[in-house]
Amino acid sequence: MKKVDISELYDMLKSLSGSYILCFDIIHFMSINDNYGFSIGDIILAKTAKRIEKYLSDEMLLFRIGHDEFAVITGFYDVNHAKELSDKIINDNGKLETVGDNEIPLSLRVGIIRLPDKGINYEDVLQSMQTAINEERIKEG
Repeated sequence: MKKVDISELYDMLKSLSGSYILCFDIIHFMSINDNYGFSIGDIILAKTAKRIEKYLSDEMLLFRIGHDEFAVITGFYDVNHAKELSDKIINDNGKLETVGDNEIPLSLRVGIIRLPDKGINYEDVLQSMQTAINEERIKEG
């Protein structure tokens, strides 16, 4: 998996126009913080990144886009490949993460967006990622 700074991220988005991004959100993350505390919540964030990372190739990029939200630039131009990757990651839903004496079930929801073919605006891309996650929240009720 690549590691880049924020300016390289924008360049990467431009170079991969037309490809798909997976947008993840931790289900019930606020409950984790409320029930176990923010320090446990921080560990869950790190474990979430590790859980997603294990399915990524070296060319893909994982980054955090919000409180409990992550995105993966897949480099895939076929939506079916993006869906296959998201399915692999989501198949881990419900698995327990051990933090100290606590076993916490961790589940993610995922939305998928396609980068525009040209004229990428960073703010528009971030808004599209947020919208994709929010649409998944609404679907789940």
